Amino acid sequence: MRHCLVCGNSELHIFEDLIPFHGITSDCKPWPRAGQFMVCNSCGHPQKNVSEQWLTDINEIYSKYEMYPLSEGSEPLLFSDTGSPSPRSRVLLEIFLSMFPLNQSGKLLDIGCGNGSLLKQFHELKPHWNLYGHEQSSRQENILSVDGVEGYYSGDLDSVSNQFDVIVMTYVIEHLINPIEILKKIKQLLLPGGLLIVQTSYFNDNPFDLMVCDHCSHFTPETLAVAARKSGFSIKHVTDQWIAKEIGFVAQTGTDNEISVDAGKNKVDLNSGLLWLQKLAEDSKQKSNEKIIGIFGTAVAGTWLAASLEEKVAFFVDENPTQHGKFHMGIPIISPEKVPAGAAVIMGFLPKFAGKIAARLSIQYPEIEFVIPNS
Repeated sequence: MRHCLVCGNSELHIFEDLIPFHGITSDCKPWPRAGQFMVCNSCGHPQKNVSEQWLTDINEIYSKYEMYPLSEGSEPLLFSDTGSPSPRSRVLLEIFLSMFPLNQSGKLLDIGCGNGSLLKQFHELKPHWNLYGHEQSSRQENILSVDGVEGYYSGDLDSVSNQFDVIVMTYVIEHLINPIEILKKIKQLLLPGGLLIVQTSYFNDNPFDLMVCDHCSHFTPETLAVAARKSGFSIKHVTDQWIAKEIGFVAQTGTDNEISVDAGKNKVDLNSGLLWLQKLAEDSKQKSNEKIIGIFGTAVAGTWLAASLEEKVAFFVDENPTQHGKFHMGIPIISPEKVPAGAAVIMGFLPKFAGKIAARLSIQYPEIEFVIPNS
């Protein structure tokens, strides 16, 4: 029986008439399928069908999962309007701390801590805090060597024996088939007045997120708030402004009023995102018939585009110098200055983001043809 992952309702709108999409994994590897898309008719939550096929897929994906494989374990960099790079978690934490100043000492738990990137950044910002990490497996116990880290938990959250002033869960909730159950467990781990930070991708600003097979939820700000409320949290702040193409909230235990969600709008938005991806793949194939093409970026968007173009991509372009000279999907990664004369570089972003990046790069590289997708 299909049911909504947020509210449990069994009445879901299923997108049955779509052409099947190739998928991508969240560690940036091509996958044969993206999954079946649905929107809850009650709470409006966009999600994938957690079918036997989906469960088989994610078990295989997670058995071979690699944390940031191209960057050798380092988290992705975000580039400012001037081209200055910063680790993604650093940007997130600095914005959070500017809005929610914390005491000089306390305890923080990072759920889904990976290799400890966020914990390292938090220690630099708040060196007197005691830090803890949690992951499903025990493979990341090496984060105990990170400065400030006092403990590591693995498996069920019931194994966590502390309470915390701050709990962070970034880029995790979209993977959970039981988000309400997990959020309720997190609530029990917060000290009185403690804060929960949740951050995830936003498909309205980043349709490529829909293609990530192991993301079974595709939240909007409103459905994130619904999930928080159903779990016993009161939202202190919900936003799509902290990091481009992402949404998140800060919450405390408490009670919020009912939240209204326009399920019809979410159906339209999800369908529009899928049709935009389909058109982008078609336009990119046409461009590849006209000239040599490369793709900007090697993350989810770039990987999905390259897989969709079926060996017609000559190179990836990346601003991060640590990527230059490497290969992704057997395709070389080069700097912008190495783009061959006469080649085109496809920007895997919605026009409002692609145009902004292309305008900045065109100042330094006016000879490059940056292809901005149509609206």
